[in-house]
Amino acid sequence: MGEIVTKEAFDWVTSDPKIMPSSNFIARLMDDITSHKFEQKRRHVASAIECYMK
Repeated sequence: MGEIVTKEAFDWVTSDPKIMPSSNFIARLMDDITSHKFEQKRRHVASAIECYMK
């Protein structure tokens, strides 16, 4: 099996490319949406989104 990560790829990621903050934001937003949907199904406690909306 070949190398999974090359030195060039590692150097690129550690150079803080501009795409990283945007992809992190999208991943965080997707996680928040998933958590909100899960909390709505539980109906145990109000979610942070519901508290903010009221």
